[in-house]
Amino acid sequence: LLFIRILSGLIMIAASIHTRSRTKDAALGRFYTIFGIVGTVWFQGLPLVTWICGWAVPFHLRHPMVTFYNSVCQSLTLIFLTWLVVSNSSPFHKLSRVKEEKGGMNLTDSLSNNNTSFWKLGKTKIRLD
Repeated sequence: LLFIRILSGLIMIAASIHTRSRTKDAALGRFYTIFGIVGTVWFQGLPLVTWICGWAVPFHLRHPMVTFYNSVCQSLTLIFLTWLVVSNSSPFHKLSRVKEEKGGMNLTDSLSNNNTSFWKLGKTKIRLD
């Protein structure tokens, strides 16, 4: 599991660097940089916490400490990643909003039918089919 997490973190940072190098928008490039760093921290959190607790924490406290600190690390990075993508000021959020020119209707509204429900987080709507 730890090897997979380490490898996934390396792939995450490499993919975000590659994507950033191909973008033309500077604000979106900063988004990809932050996304890559925080995503890599998310992937590398468990191996790092396990390694630190392996040599710094007494044996009988390792499991609770790894569990606690990994939960804190995972929660904080997921909250930050959620804010990064959902934030109204995020370049990703600005570019991912597809709107019609005159009607003011976004893509979600134009594809929905009467039976569709939505989950709302601030101004962001997620369509549930």
